[in-house]
Amino acid sequence: MFPSIRGTTGVEIVSGLHWYLKYWCGAHVSWDKTGGIQTTSIPKPGSLPLLKDEGVKIKRPVPWNYYQNVVTSSYSFVWWDWERWEKEVDWMALQGINLPLAFTGQEAIWQKVFKDFNISSEDLNGFFGGPAFLAWARMGNLHGWGGPLSQNWLDQQLVLQKQIISRMLELGMTPVLPSFSGNVPAALTKIFPSAKITRLGDWNTVDADPRWCCTYLLDPSDPLFVEIGEAFIRKQIKAITHTRTQGKGGNGGLSKAVTKCSSRSNYSQRIRGSWKLEYLGYANLMSKWMKMGELTYRLGGNQLHFPIWTMSNFKGIIAFVRQFNIRLDGYSYNLGITQPYKTGSLEYGDVTDIYNCDTFNENSPPTSDPDYISTLGAAVYQGISKGDKDAVWLMQGWLFYSDSSFWKPPQMKEPLVRHRVLLLWFSYHQNRGAMNVLFLCDKGKGCSWALRKLVMMDGCPLGSDVGLVDLKIVGTEVYAAWPNLGGQSCMAPFNSALLQSVPSGKMIVLDLFADVKPIWKTSFQFYGTPYIWCMLHNFGGNIEMYGVLDSIASGPVEARVSANSTMVGVGMCMEGIEHNPIVYELMSEMAFREEKVKINDWLKSYSHRRYGKAIHQVDAAWEILYHTIYNCTDGIARNGVDSYCLRILLRKLKQAKALYNLESKPDHNHDYIVMLPDWDPSTNVESGMSNHQKKIYFLPPGNRRYLFQQTPAGLPQAHLWYPPEDVIKALQLFLAGGKNLTGSLTYRYDLVDLTRQVLSKLANQVYIKAVTSFQEKNIDDLNLNSHKFLQLIKDIDLLLASDDNFLLGTWLESAKKLAVNPSELKQYEWNARTQVTMWFDTNETTQSKLHDYANKFWSGILENYYLPRATTYFSHLSESLRQNKKFKLIEWRKQWIPMSNKWQEGNELYPVKAKGDALTISQALYEKYFS
Repeated sequence: MFPSIRGTTGVEIVSGLHWYLKYWCGAHVSWDKTGGIQTTSIPKPGSLPLLKDEGVKIKRPVPWNYYQNVVTSSYSFVWWDWERWEKEVDWMALQGINLPLAFTGQEAIWQKVFKDFNISSEDLNGFFGGPAFLAWARMGNLHGWGGPLSQNWLDQQLVLQKQIISRMLELGMTPVLPSFSGNVPAALTKIFPSAKITRLGDWNTVDADPRWCCTYLLDPSDPLFVEIGEAFIRKQIKAITHTRTQGKGGNGGLSKAVTKCSSRSNYSQRIRGSWKLEYLGYANLMSKWMKMGELTYRLGGNQLHFPIWTMSNFKGIIAFVRQFNIRLDGYSYNLGITQPYKTGSLEYGDVTDIYNCDTFNENSPPTSDPDYISTLGAAVYQGISKGDKDAVWLMQGWLFYSDSSFWKPPQMKEPLVRHRVLLLWFSYHQNRGAMNVLFLCDKGKGCSWALRKLVMMDGCPLGSDVGLVDLKIVGTEVYAAWPNLGGQSCMAPFNSALLQSVPSGKMIVLDLFADVKPIWKTSFQFYGTPYIWCMLHNFGGNIEMYGVLDSIASGPVEARVSANSTMVGVGMCMEGIEHNPIVYELMSEMAFREEKVKINDWLKSYSHRRYGKAIHQVDAAWEILYHTIYNCTDGIARNGVDSYCLRILLRKLKQAKALYNLESKPDHNHDYIVMLPDWDPSTNVESGMSNHQKKIYFLPPGNRRYLFQQTPAGLPQAHLWYPPEDVIKALQLFLAGGKNLTGSLTYRYDLVDLTRQVLSKLANQVYIKAVTSFQEKNIDDLNLNSHKFLQLIKDIDLLLASDDNFLLGTWLESAKKLAVNPSELKQYEWNARTQVTMWFDTNETTQSKLHDYANKFWSGILENYYLPRATTYFSHLSESLRQNKKFKLIEWRKQWIPMSNKWQEGNELYPVKAKGDALTISQALYEKYFS
């Protein structure tokens, strides 16, 4: 009996395959740049593991599994071609992702939209950012930086976007498209001089250069706002619909209505007989299974064919899979439809109903007036919904964390309707015209009234003199219906501020940082707005081993089962990808987990799958890593810490932050090699704290947490949340198990990354010793420790060069590969080099405020960028001691900034292939520094 796979969409089919490969075949799938896949454990055809007849049933507890951050497109995807994108979309399907962001190529759409508003391509040269900085130009943080964009880039990226979306649709995903947030080119102020356009404040420039500072924002109350918003949605749908109907066979002609049916499903998985995966709908679809194709399992010269089933209902066949290939190492998993695709009577229409818009990402609105914010939100949604009447606005909730001092309850949602309040609204007509009157009626206290001007929403003339024909009160939502000019009715809620400025159910918020700073707990579940529990985890695409596995294993479950939960999904919103594969494997599984995961059991299974076998030394190493690197509990993610310990921890963290200005992001790499402090160590303020207190804190026995190490006052704090000696022990165990894993790419990646982690934390301690020696005016110790710091940079570079996944050359060559002429070649390489180093603008004496934000531990950048920087810095320190003078920070900057600018503009080549044996190099470095 051959196995069969059943599912409502390709995502369900492929994720079911992945679950079987993981938990019955011991296989492992991760990004190529994190070691790739491990399939040696998969049995040969004819020997596939069987299941008991009663099977296994697994439910998807929430409908959505979201993927990407709006800046991932710049930190990770920017230089990708279709070959790389195809792998990524397949990876998404394996992880069960059904709601991915689709932001590629939108500048080509904007070019067409703005042309209709008489804005030329030349006018856009100073509006669009360069390729590596498009994410922030899209959000209105900057303009022009790294640009302009060539017509080749615009056309190339639009073609790529069409390929990406077609692939997503083939797999049954619901792509999230961008929408208009109010960010406009400067030329619009001349073409529409009466439009309400203002300039936003500075965002991280050094001197507010207008060439890239202070973008223009179209006021949402201006009718032009909705007009542009609608035009952008319609233009996207037209452009993308066009590609869906061309080419051989198209993509299967997906229907929007069918997409909804699948996207809002609570799928389950059932395995019976030999093994059978069934993904059943969330609602009663009145469906039956129909065979749609087969999955071919190839191993050597043998093949097995697994029937592919999907579901049909009264509207037509839900057949999202047309044809796609999942390539895992030497095995090929080919899915294809073997009978004609049917759509019933459904029309082949839009690709999605969900659109992203982040109007004030790290830019505060010009006023905190709730009425203005409500007007803004209503206008944003109206611009989307006029282009797609079924539109849902998806927004990142990052602003509620990053700008929490601004976004208080009145700005998020100040409800007009309380539990004890009845809201009445009607138009009071007098001889001189109509007056809209709002009555607030509190039971037992009578009613009060107030005039209130509302805004346009969903085409309803809120606040106008049109007579009211109907009123409904549903819970705490109040709806009123007006006759419009067409003789139909429209519905809109009476609510205030951002989260309730749109019709009920038409907004989804990403609780972006829920793994560390969950907003759902402090906002009464976003005041009734549906939200997705997200893991942010990574900033700037930094390379650092870090995680909060306990939070990931329990947080989504706690949120979902909490009282009055409005959670509708889980998501991964990292700024950069291709690192920490253990974290992303666990987070992906939470889309299918009804209960909390027991990490100790899961960890052993993960280790065995990742390497294809059980190695007891490696298992022991992972146990240590779980309790150290992947259990960051520095006062933010606190699962598993009892209340007594928690009080001590918070008190000590508060004291530490006050003494040492300790305020770094928990998962943003601040290691001194890649983020050298831009500070003057001549200034050392005594803290009044003993050396022992400054060095280390411990919680009571059994709950030890390494909080911070001794640092001179004023020094920016590198992030350390665990006892480094424990992780050194884990490295020793990893090395001991290496002889059993020679040839394993997953082992090699993990070994290199772990060795890098240990050495980079050692370098932090060496740096502190060096600057302390400077402050103590001990030139011999300064020279000794500075030399050791520089040697560590060289040694880590040598280590990273032994693995293909840690090479600067790969990043640079992927950028240059997209260029079609020398001008683009120079521009793309500058963009690639600048993003991972200085990031933004500088002047003669001031580094970019974002320097090293996107730092990378890559071979090539360490020896050719970080090493010269540290060399000049320590040289200035040493010279200051020899001359018995204070350190001249400005003089060092004057030397270093031109060196950085020169490197950013360079074109020297870097290797794209590894050299050296990772195990041998790692062993030698361990013996050199720790034996």
